Amino acid sequence: NAVSVGYYINATGGSCDAADGSSVTLTPVKTSGPGNVAISPASKSLSACNADTKASFGFTADAAGEYVINVNTADTAGTYNTTPAKFKLTVTGASAPTDTDGDGVADGSDNCPNTANANQNDADGDGTGDVCDSDRDGDGVGNTTDNCADQANPGQADADNDGVGDVCDPDSTPPVISKVVTGTLGSNGWYTSNVSVDWTVSDDGSAISSQDGCDDFSVTSDQQATTYTCTATSGGGTDSQSVTIKRDGTAPVITLGSASGTAGDNGWYKSAVSQAFDASDATSGLANPAQASFSQSSDAQQGSNVSIGSGSVSDNAGNTASRSAGPFKVDLNAPVANCDNAPSAWSQSDVSIRCQPTDAISGLANAADRDFNLSTSVANGVETSNASTGSRDVADAAGHTVTAGPISGIKVDKKAPALISDGATASPDGDNGWYKSAVTNTFTATDGGSGFAPSGDLRYSFNESSGAREGSAVAIFSGAVSDAVGNSNAGINSDPYKIDLSDPTNIQFVGGPAAGGSHDFGSVPAQPTCTADDAVSGLKSCAVTGYSTAVGTHTLTATATDNAGRTATETRTYTVAAWTLKGFYSPVDYGTITNNTGSVWNTVKGGSTVPLKFEVFNTVSGTELTNTDIVHQPLKTTKISCTTGASDAIELTSTGSTSLRYDSTSGQFIYNWQTPKAPGTCYGVSATMMDGSSIPIAKFQLK
Repeated sequence: NAVSVGYYINATGGSCDAADGSSVTLTPVKTSGPGNVAISPASKSLSACNADTKASFGFTADAAGEYVINVNTADTAGTYNTTPAKFKLTVTGASAPTDTDGDGVADGSDNCPNTANANQNDADGDGTGDVCDSDRDGDGVGNTTDNCADQANPGQADADNDGVGDVCDPDSTPPVISKVVTGTLGSNGWYTSNVSVDWTVSDDGSAISSQDGCDDFSVTSDQQATTYTCTATSGGGTDSQSVTIKRDGTAPVITLGSASGTAGDNGWYKSAVSQAFDASDATSGLANPAQASFSQSSDAQQGSNVSIGSGSVSDNAGNTASRSAGPFKVDLNAPVANCDNAPSAWSQSDVSIRCQPTDAISGLANAADRDFNLSTSVANGVETSNASTGSRDVADAAGHTVTAGPISGIKVDKKAPALISDGATASPDGDNGWYKSAVTNTFTATDGGSGFAPSGDLRYSFNESSGAREGSAVAIFSGAVSDAVGNSNAGINSDPYKIDLSDPTNIQFVGGPAAGGSHDFGSVPAQPTCTADDAVSGLKSCAVTGYSTAVGTHTLTATATDNAGRTATETRTYTVAAWTLKGFYSPVDYGTITNNTGSVWNTVKGGSTVPLKFEVFNTVSGTELTNTDIVHQPLKTTKISCTTGASDAIELTSTGSTSLRYDSTSGQFIYNWQTPKAPGTCYGVSATMMDGSSIPIAKFQLK
């Protein structure tokens, strides 16, 4: 039957040190027994050592019998006694426990349940009896291969190689001799400082019976290789140890040879200096035999205080030495000319370039070379973009020289621009090659040097106007043109132009109607002519238009044209008056005249003759006109529609001839009109004069 057992383990037994704050972990493990055991908890940790520090575990077995429980301990930092604890747990049940090997120990408690071992010996305390334990001493080495099967010796040390481990073997080895050599070890086994040798002789198996050369000692002087031996004897035999000491604490010796190089002026070298060195070492010798005699260069060093180092020289012991030679005055470089660059802009005159040579090492030989100018020399009338200066040699104190200049690419322009006339921008706008407006002439300037501001173009076109000037030979002046640096061309004239900007003047009418005058029709003066003046191109013609003898107001225009085609006009206004008409007289009636038509119907028998009487007068002079040629004949009659209205019967009278005539007796024009023989029709009768005026229409109704 399964049982549950509570058991307390006192952790205060044995050695225990928890002062470092670490803990010990207790883990119960069943090592033997008839059944399975459940342990709770699986492990616990304790961090103190006193009577009250306990760990409690519960055990549940599934079969009755004796069980062996080991309590394993683990400690990572403290000094707990970690030897496993062991106890037996007896679980009773309904039947007696089994004892398979018959040794009187129930299987549940037997540490070797299949091999009789009533004493239950367990040398390594691992819960497995010695009679059935394959590693009785628990050192991790099996019994069959362990050179001390019953004494733990996990390292299997066997100093005398007799197959028996040292932990269970009697003394069979000589003393152990060790040494401590103290000193600065250099190269190749050489010491470069004082050397101390401390011997130690020991034997764990027996006492030291004798020893020789085992006293501690020091080596304080340089020496070649010297061997020192320590010999010791014990019950296990005799042994010896040796040490060889080579000491060289002295650095090699370096001496100076001669120096060589390219000599300059004033004690200066103009090239790198080569210095010869000799080296030696009295004890260990030079590590590099080639250093017995060698040279070193100043290389790129410059100045008045140049030193040349030998570099490191080593002996075979690793001691090093070095040495410097000098000082030397070394200047490897020529002076620097330090001339200004050629200016990018053009100049109208020769250009001076400033040079300020320097020499950073030996300095300039001549103070006058510190600051000077190099100049161009370009002839007048020449323009060039690649003028060059002169040159000058400059030396430093060491004898190096540099040539300052020539400096080229300098732009010098001493030549004025060229000018040409390209002619007028437009053809003549007048007649006969004359211009009637100001002329614009194009000029082109060219320059082969600095060009024209602001763009620097080498070609520049521009226009100039004749302005208000006129005449038959007007030249247009270009004006002065300068290039970008101020060289000036005073200017040129264009070819001459014929320019007339003025209209004709002083236009006069010759003859004709007077200005503002009134004239009777038929009495208008003849058409006038005209005259005018023109001071530039001269008068070509003068013509009058607008003349008329017709009735109305007329304007005369005198147009003067000069040879350039310019015109001017003068006007004059006059009036031609219409004649004054009177009639028709009685027997014709009008009534009220509206729209040049009478309102009264004159009734007359068709086929009868009606005398039409009227008079014509000059309106301006008042004279009466009597010539029948002034009247359009025959008189005009027009058939019209008849309308009802007032009527007046015409009293017919005999008037003589039926043609138009002027009756000087009555002082009237008379026309005998024979009416149509068309009773019931109506007519309108009027008389029209040669000046366009007419007698009002008289209405007639025929019976």
